[in-house]
Amino acid sequence: MSTQRTAWLWFAAVLALAAGILLWDLGSGQWRTWDEGLYARFGHNALEHGRYLVAVDEQGEYFRRFSKPPMSLWLTAASFSAFGTSVASLRLPFALGMLATIAAAFGWGRRIGGLPMAVSWALGLALCAGATRWGRHACIEPLFAAGMLGGLAAYHASLDAQGSAAKRWAAAAGLAFAFAFMTKQLAVGLGVLPILIFEVWRRDRDALPRLALALGIPTAVALLWFGLAAQATDGAVFDVLVDRGVRRRMSGFETGQNARTLNELSGVLAEVSSPLPWPLGVAGLALLAVTRPRAELRRPSASMLLPLSFVTAVLVLENLSRSMLPWYALHVLIPVTGGAAWCVAAAARRTGRAPLAVARTGLGWATVAAAAVVAAQALLSQLNVALVAGGLLVVAVASARDALRVVALLAAGLTLLGGRLRDPELNPPPQPFSPLMHTLRDASSVAVDRNTGLPELGMRGLFGPDVTRVKRAPWPTTKFDAYVTAAVVPTEFEAPEGVTLHRTAGASAFVGTLDRRVWSRDALAQMLERGPVTFEAEHLGATEWNTALDDPDASGGRLRGFTRFRNEQAPKLPLSIGPKVPLPAGRYDLDVWLDWRCPAKRSERTAVQISAGIEGRKLVNESLPCDAAPGEMTPQRFSFELRDPAVFNMRVGYRFGTVLHDKTVLTRRPD
Repeated sequence: MSTQRTAWLWFAAVLALAAGILLWDLGSGQWRTWDEGLYARFGHNALEHGRYLVAVDEQGEYFRRFSKPPMSLWLTAASFSAFGTSVASLRLPFALGMLATIAAAFGWGRRIGGLPMAVSWALGLALCAGATRWGRHACIEPLFAAGMLGGLAAYHASLDAQGSAAKRWAAAAGLAFAFAFMTKQLAVGLGVLPILIFEVWRRDRDALPRLALALGIPTAVALLWFGLAAQATDGAVFDVLVDRGVRRRMSGFETGQNARTLNELSGVLAEVSSPLPWPLGVAGLALLAVTRPRAELRRPSASMLLPLSFVTAVLVLENLSRSMLPWYALHVLIPVTGGAAWCVAAAARRTGRAPLAVARTGLGWATVAAAAVVAAQALLSQLNVALVAGGLLVVAVASARDALRVVALLAAGLTLLGGRLRDPELNPPPQPFSPLMHTLRDASSVAVDRNTGLPELGMRGLFGPDVTRVKRAPWPTTKFDAYVTAAVVPTEFEAPEGVTLHRTAGASAFVGTLDRRVWSRDALAQMLERGPVTFEAEHLGATEWNTALDDPDASGGRLRGFTRFRNEQAPKLPLSIGPKVPLPAGRYDLDVWLDWRCPAKRSERTAVQISAGIEGRKLVNESLPCDAAPGEMTPQRFSFELRDPAVFNMRVGYRFGTVLHDKTVLTRRPD
């Protein structure tokens, strides 16, 4: 098989894995009110008013608080238009931006260090925590990073090419930088400065044509957009971009809430580079800078653009930005993973016995071993993994057989993948309101109860420009055709003709003709007078982890469940939160349908914790031990009394083993 074909097969395999991580069940997970609400809001407004040159508000006027060019709103509006309004379609452009960043890392890594570096860099980015933290949400940074990394990779290619091919690569770099500029304006300097430093260092007379294309294209695009935007906003775009986009970033926001230091950013970097120890990546960049023939040290090779991008990111973020945000760490993470991949590439194939080559190989194996041990935390005993990894590495390094090195690298890669698949970012809890974004896309006007706690930006992002906050249920009304509330409605409730009830995890939406009272506190009291009321576990709130499971035997077709992985330090998470309902005074039976099981010899452990009560007073607080496991889904009954009307709330807490929760039934006993 040819080298070129092998590279394309690896590229397809790595991109398929990265696409699965980034795109699988993309619409689930936490709704990030500020960023996601912001981009969704502008996408809605752009489609509503047909204005795409700048961000506009609900009236179609220039929105002065958005200090970025319009690439993000173009892509969001296009995704909404093509795939409909939903959280998944909102996040799709940003996830594709992260995927493009990984693809650019593969291409540039192959040019710097061959196929082993390409695979290592792309996989490192795909499997680190940063990919899911920012790539699976509407966050502008992956789009911007795709333009930056793509531009640097294309510029490197232009240095390696000759004649018209060099010009085409330089033009490709210019187009990538133009994309980055239209995403995040002046921050494009993070990609341009390494090139300028490199060319000044290199002092090549043939650099001007390359620079003219690579820098001239984004400059022309910037001037064109600035001119059109200034004409459309009577010059206000200059004030907004200079004041909010530059001055306030360099001076820090007035409140100081975003005036982070570089040390704080390094703390974020440590989190998002996991399981890779980022200092090893920095060491790899340093080795990359010096592991070259002495004759080349004064005339840098194009691979120096990679460590220069790291230096530029650190210096620019520390000395120019006084309002650093957590996702800025992505610009440091990318070259750091590249430095680590350059060393891992040496572990994949022998690079000689020179001291620097040996140091590079040793650093590569240290990176592989450290990442595997960290990734194994949720799966296996880390000490056992460290012992096996150490043995494999000794054999792999000492042996002359390439097969043993491949086995060691493959074992580490599978461990990294297993750890990533257990990442909470890939197992997010169900959200109360974000599923309703798609459900209510055709509603002409939406009322959102203040009990939801959604801020204005979150409401407008989810439900479009025609949304109103209300203090109480709006019925009877003809003004709204949808009402969103945090109330959890019992299964026995039947919506009247002309009204459809949509339930999510901890919220409900009534859609249709709301010209009569549909649901109220009195309605629940009347249902309790007639008999038991049922709350399905999947309709209750949840936190920290996705505990919703499909089960054909469950009363609603789904239930809540959690199983601890071997050696996993599982959080004491609530399987379900609620129901939170106003109850009249009286005596009640609370039936919680549960099943649980524990590993052998763990009979003394608590498997489930039931906690219920009213504000300031617990009415039920029961620990269910492993040795009381029923063996099948069984109601666990608890009784309590309310002397006065009160808001009742409960939660089912996971503690150990495997726990399943199907439904909760409340029965008011006759007086």
